[in-house]
This record gives sequence, C-alpha cells and structure tokens, in this order.
Amino acid sequence: MDKRNKLTLSMGIFYMLVILLLGLIIINEKKKDLLIPHIQKKIDNYIEEKYNDQKDEFNYSKIKRYGDKYSIKVSNKKNKDLYFKIIYNKNKISDTYKEDYYNGKTLNKSIEKYLNNMLEEKKKNNKNLYNRYKIVYN
Repeated sequence: MDKRNKLTLSMGIFYMLVILLLGLIIINEKKKDLLIPHIQKKIDNYIEEKYNDQKDEFNYSKIKRYGDKYSIKVSNKKNKDLYFKIIYNKNKISDTYKEDYYNGKTLNKSIEKYLNNMLEEKKKNNKNLYNRYKIVYN
C-alpha cells in the first residue's frame, strides 16, 4: 500500500470516529429530554401515593430540567405563593413539602419581600424615618 492510499484510509477512519463521537454526544443530550414523559409518570405516581387526599388543592407546573435533575412546582390553588417542589434525581424522588408548604416558608418569603418593597417605597418618600428598618421572618 502506498502512502496516498494509507493517508486516505486513515483520514476516512478519523472522519468516521469524529462523526460517531458527535452522534453519541447528541444522543446523550437528547436522551435527557426524551425521558421527561417517563419521569412525569413517576412523579404522578408519587403524588398519588403521598398526597392523594390533597391533590385536588394543587396546581402543577410543567417539568423543568436542570442538568440531570428534573423538578415540578406544586402550588396551592387559592394562593400561588404557597408552593413546594418535587425533585427527581438519579431514580430518587424527593420533595420540599414539609419545609416549604406545611411550614409556609415560601409564603413567608413572599410576604417578607412584599413588605420590604413597601418599606422601600416609604424610604423614598421620607428618607429619615425608615432608614433603619427591614422586615425579616423567622
């Protein structure tokens, strides 16, 4: 085999490897988006098992993907600021129900933000009176 044929053969093998590796990268990234319906079923089963008596009180958002984690926001129908998240990561499902929803952490944060914004408006109107105050919930 002369040098020209050897070079052509090695270039062909190199191009095939590059195309194969790029294809594998694209498939790996698209696989995460294709898993969303499967994960939706698992999260629906989790909600059915844990929150069966309360599931009519909830609004559900769409699943969002953050790297390898998938999460769904579950909020109260009466108050959108009272919510918790269900997180799916590496075949494990967890939630923030007790801390965020039951203890009202998300609702307290939204009230705190609202009251601090009102205080900021008061500071603009009367600069000397409200400069020292900030509202914080425990």
